[in-house]
Amino acid sequence: MRFNVSRNTKLLSMASLLVDVSTEMIFPLLPLFLTEILLAPVFVVGLMESLGEFAVSVASFFSGWYSDRIGKRRPIIISGYSLSTAVKVLLIFVASWPQAIAIRVLERIGKGVREAPRDALIMLSEEPGTAGKAFGFRKMLDNIGAVMGPLLATVLLALLFNGSHTGESYRTIFAIALIPAFIAVCILFFIKEKTSQPNHSGTVLKDLFQTKGIVPFFLVMAVLSLGQFTLMLFLLRAADFLPIILIPVVYLAYNIFYTIFAIPAGLLADRIGSKKTMLIGMTFFLIALFTAGFFPSPSTMFISFALLGLFMATSKTIPQVFVSKFAPKNLYAMAVGSYKGLTGIVALPANLIAGALWTVSLFNAPAAFVFSIGTTVLAMVLMLTTVRD
Repeated sequence: MRFNVSRNTKLLSMASLLVDVSTEMIFPLLPLFLTEILLAPVFVVGLMESLGEFAVSVASFFSGWYSDRIGKRRPIIISGYSLSTAVKVLLIFVASWPQAIAIRVLERIGKGVREAPRDALIMLSEEPGTAGKAFGFRKMLDNIGAVMGPLLATVLLALLFNGSHTGESYRTIFAIALIPAFIAVCILFFIKEKTSQPNHSGTVLKDLFQTKGIVPFFLVMAVLSLGQFTLMLFLLRAADFLPIILIPVVYLAYNIFYTIFAIPAGLLADRIGSKKTMLIGMTFFLIALFTAGFFPSPSTMFISFALLGLFMATSKTIPQVFVSKFAPKNLYAMAVGSYKGLTGIVALPANLIAGALWTVSLFNAPAAFVFSIGTTVLAMVLMLTTVRD
């Protein structure tokens, strides 16, 4: 397959790859670092991710609005990546779980700042009708980084620390993870600006939500997000059935399938439409929930994480493709920011609900899985009945 995408898309994709190497060296170890080293209760894991996703949503909304308002993306993208890289340094010195929450929230703000203008710059840099391929390419490289990150973390744990998970081993891995993030920021200075007509309209949000087809899709994705709790809780579920050394490995399986399906998901959306592709992804998520919730074992955990990877490849690619078909160019960053803002705000109660239900058993499974199954089925019904491609 030829990856004939723009230079900007290639550079942004390479930066995403390196940042994900950094982030994913940290992410699979963070819930264990919180609960075992900083002695945080499990509820804190859900709280941290809720606040983090809320921070992403608010930052995405304002970043998208400001990007469309000034008609520029490059300086905002660089600022977002730089902020995320800078605050990761603080993880090396964190001494309590409230500090870890604050650092995670700041890192997520950086993510929110960069995402909407980055997606807008990709869309503006590509030829019409190739959005699915471009977003799929970026997500594929992003996920290659996500595969490399936990693999590196596993190797470091096994070779340098003999499989131990002391505070020192965690902090050393956090320090090594800064290197690819710093290189990514340097790459961003080579991207070229693609300006659009500045949008100074005082009714920009009203104009966006009057765009045909946008609102039903956003509402369906909000319902889906209500039951889409943080992957950290999936990792804690896996930790009940797998040794510590295999936690990064099962997370690696998730990222491998995420990577494999990223470009096919985008191409599928270009071919059969965003609605049908998203329904396929929801089906993967539903099966993953049943597998992890009701049939947990070492082998089924790997299956569940693989299906989660397939689902995430669609849910993190298709909404941008859908928006690119409907939103005007001078509202695209605002549209992406609004979507991420809405789903991120919903993630706040989603993770709090999941954290509260985690210790409650329902039908011999954590009640969080039952709740998520219900919201996913409802989202699929609404997608079939209210959304048009």
